[in-house]
Amino acid sequence: MNNSSRFIGIDLLKILSAYAVVYIHSQGGNYGDTGYWAAKIGIFFNLFAVPFFLAVSFYFLLKKIYSDNKGYSLTARLKFLALPYVVWTLIYLLFRIVKYLTHHEISKMLALFGDPIAILFLGGAAVQLYFIPLLISGIICFDIVNKIINKSLFYNLKIIFLLAILSIGIYEVVLDTGNAFHLGKNLAFINLVNSTIPELNNNQIIRLLLVELSWFLRCLPYIFLAMILNHPILNRMILKLSNKYIVIIFGLAFFLHVYSVFFNLIFPPFINEIIITYLYVVFSILLSNKMSDNYWLKNISVCSFGIYLIHHLLVEFIRPVIYKFYPGSITLITVSTCAMISFLLSWLFVFYLRKYTKVRVLLFGN
Repeated sequence: MNNSSRFIGIDLLKILSAYAVVYIHSQGGNYGDTGYWAAKIGIFFNLFAVPFFLAVSFYFLLKKIYSDNKGYSLTARLKFLALPYVVWTLIYLLFRIVKYLTHHEISKMLALFGDPIAILFLGGAAVQLYFIPLLISGIICFDIVNKIINKSLFYNLKIIFLLAILSIGIYEVVLDTGNAFHLGKNLAFINLVNSTIPELNNNQIIRLLLVELSWFLRCLPYIFLAMILNHPILNRMILKLSNKYIVIIFGLAFFLHVYSVFFNLIFPPFINEIIITYLYVVFSILLSNKMSDNYWLKNISVCSFGIYLIHHLLVEFIRPVIYKFYPGSITLITVSTCAMISFLLSWLFVFYLRKYTKVRVLLFGN
């Protein structure tokens, strides 16, 4: 694997996951009933988009530690995420205020500030922003794990495998009992609190701590699995796999993915998510070993985080125009058209904005 193209397969799937997020958010709006295929493709992308982003984020975090055998700056990584989070929170708040004032929806504007905790800490200003505090929680979680676990355990595959299985099992229980983070309500452990001490729902500090705990538990499996994939022994084994395994692993991932959308989940929900996601991650690593360098793939991949952040603004403007030409229902054609135009325009905006260092740091962190 040459140095210039070693991540090109991951770049390709990062682009697909970025488009998947844009597609999911292009489905919204009161434009009629959602068609069968539009809904199914939305479910297909929903199973892939955020989990893959999360998986590769921790994969690269651990890759640096394993390859350099050095520590990392927690402060620098938090700044990389926190600064864009603050800026985009302000941008989306301003956008929504202007939108509500323009449409004379004063009640919605007042309701916007009804949950300041969600806006400040949980990505409440825009639906996609929750991923940043989730990732921040994951990085803090890793920092805690890094300090607790003896460095020699980083290279003990048996222990890491056991920790991965245990963490997956724990979060599966959290998810199955309805205690995972609820996007929209911006709460976690809802059923547990309601069945024990309902008054805790009104305690904002407890609320934040429970959300953080839920996010910690969600990120732990991704952290341990990233450690496994970056382990020198397993990493060498993966890179030595022949071309036929690229086809086999992709085929298995795609089969499980499609079957989960159109039929039933073969495994419990979180286990299903983990299996599909990491089959795609391994596939993308293997693909990187076979693909040659590609400027456009790298360029769009570098812009993918920015696309994730900015696309909702474009969707809000483009979607009404689309449904003026295709009124009546939300179809695969209308959603795909809106998603593709929004994705391409988002990429062009991000590509242009990244040319300015100060703007790049403020909006995208690097």
